[in-house]
Amino acid sequence: MPELMPLETSLAELFQIYEQNRTDLEQKWRKNYDLFRRRDEDVATQFKKGEGEGWRCRARLGTTRQKVIHAVAIAADTMLQGGKINFMIEVDPVAKEQLEIAGYREDYFENGLEKMKARIDDNIAKSHGDRQMLKHILSAAIYGTTYGRIAVDDYIRSAYIPIPETVLEGHPELLRWEKVQEISEFPCWKWVSTWDVYTDLEDRDLQENAGTFIRWWTDKSSLSKVYRNTDDPTILPDALKLVAASHGALPGNTVGDTDGSQSLAPKYESLEVTRKNLRVLDFYGKVKLSELVTFLKERGTIKMRQMFAEYLLSYEDLKDDDFDPEVEVIASCIGADLTIWRLAPGALEIGRGVVGSPWEESLDDIDDQSITDNCSDTQHLVDGIYRAIIDNQKLSGNVVLGIKEQMLIEPLKEITPGLVIRIDPTCADVRQAVQPLVIPDITAGLLNAFDLTMRMLEDDSAVPRIQQGQEAARMETAFSLAQRLEKSGKYFGQIIRNFDEGIVEPVVTWMYNYEMAREFDFEGKGAYTVQALGFSSFQNRVTRMNGLIQFLNIALAHPEIYKALKMDSLFAELARMLDLDPEQVTYTPAEQQERAAAEAAAAQKDAERQMAKDNAAIERDKSLATINNTSARVQAEKLRNDEFKTATELLGPQQQPME
Repeated sequence: MPELMPLETSLAELFQIYEQNRTDLEQKWRKNYDLFRRRDEDVATQFKKGEGEGWRCRARLGTTRQKVIHAVAIAADTMLQGGKINFMIEVDPVAKEQLEIAGYREDYFENGLEKMKARIDDNIAKSHGDRQMLKHILSAAIYGTTYGRIAVDDYIRSAYIPIPETVLEGHPELLRWEKVQEISEFPCWKWVSTWDVYTDLEDRDLQENAGTFIRWWTDKSSLSKVYRNTDDPTILPDALKLVAASHGALPGNTVGDTDGSQSLAPKYESLEVTRKNLRVLDFYGKVKLSELVTFLKERGTIKMRQMFAEYLLSYEDLKDDDFDPEVEVIASCIGADLTIWRLAPGALEIGRGVVGSPWEESLDDIDDQSITDNCSDTQHLVDGIYRAIIDNQKLSGNVVLGIKEQMLIEPLKEITPGLVIRIDPTCADVRQAVQPLVIPDITAGLLNAFDLTMRMLEDDSAVPRIQQGQEAARMETAFSLAQRLEKSGKYFGQIIRNFDEGIVEPVVTWMYNYEMAREFDFEGKGAYTVQALGFSSFQNRVTRMNGLIQFLNIALAHPEIYKALKMDSLFAELARMLDLDPEQVTYTPAEQQERAAAEAAAAQKDAERQMAKDNAAIERDKSLATINNTSARVQAEKLRNDEFKTATELLGPQQQPME
């Protein structure tokens, strides 16, 4: 291996400082992750001596995990409305004024905004932004901090297209298809595990501090693909080959064997063998100008020097015999010695591709608070009291015997139903040989303590049980429940604001700067400002929704007010607050007219049908009346004939009645 350059030595020293400074943080992260996974066994926080040993209960309740999961769901529901990152871009008022003076039309700004936002939305969609945001929220809820990075990556799109030679009119049976890939560059946003980020804990500003290292792992075969890319001016293929040859671990080694790296993510505890065991550190930050120039002269390729030449001109004025200015770079180091194999100028006009956000930002400490931090101590109480309840039930719910073995003919090991105990004949009473011991049941007092600690856990987590889909406590009043929900809403408003400022706005701003810095122009370019809408959306959903519902209740209770309101607009606004598309749940004026016309036509048809039914009923009634009259006449005639016949039979033929 060639001798290390001063630039590499400085980066190695900086990384060592970062690694040492976060030792306490790693212990907290490990504790939080174990608590989330319900496998924390901290003896120092045991509720009682010997807890969880031998026959005693070792169960861990998942209350903290439940709080974390539901807190993540609440935050994600606001940050990912409709499955998308919620943000807006606006035209910079100064630039807009200048363009208006120059004669640009108003629709120019609207079209530009739509096209720029569409490009950013497309980049976020290609990055699977919804999944990245969920990981950010979960990571922050567990560890207290979350990180991500943005870098230009290749987007590969596969599609099937018809083979031109087989496209013949009138001969569809000859048509054949082929699979093609379209490769294009885009700014890719990815979540990074907290365990793989080393940054300056003295200055938490990721854009302005000394720099940030992001760790990842690779293997020889992956590196070979990299140094074969001779067109990339940022790569030093010779250094990469030497590092791969000298530091490459054989399959069977675990991560960290080749460079002594510790502080690994919990997943590596379960991996006995790892294939990717070459550590890579990507550095985003500042280096000394003199060390950079020396490195370029000694190690840099011709293409790399040409790439840095124009970039370093901006630092010429800062040179001084007594002052060594710092330069923004992006460097990739590999192996235990942090050998540089990739080096590029820092993208000053775009910014560092590193973002991060706390769950709860600490004021004067190096660690940020999370849901697991807030629940840690109370969770130990909950587990200890629960274990004490189970232990007491094991004792009080099972038979405990006192035995005088000399009074028994055979040793008694256990009690089973139907067991016959042979007592020594000299024993006058069986109770002298075997006597049950009654262990008192003290769970009533423990249950009261358990309920108290569960309420404490709600206060510590700021996630009331009613937000988990559970019933409120029996003794809790509606007023206290409303107060609890209100405080929880304010708490989550603060959390969402942290994600807005730490993740969404930096990511969208970086992508916007990337689009503006691209060589080719498109109509959407312009001077815009970025604003994340997670917190605003949260306020809309909580404050504005409650106010709107109260307003609607007042309007519905007073007909004179109701008549003066545009109810369609109010219902459309309420639909938007509920994440519903007003166009899908409400009728447009044209649709309302069509609906009214259809209802009128249907009513007319119903009226005609009813009239026809009524007319038919009238005709039926007339027919029945005619039939009834005819039947009555027939019956009367028949009766008359019967009476005449009877009279004839009585009088005889000579005395027939006169007609």
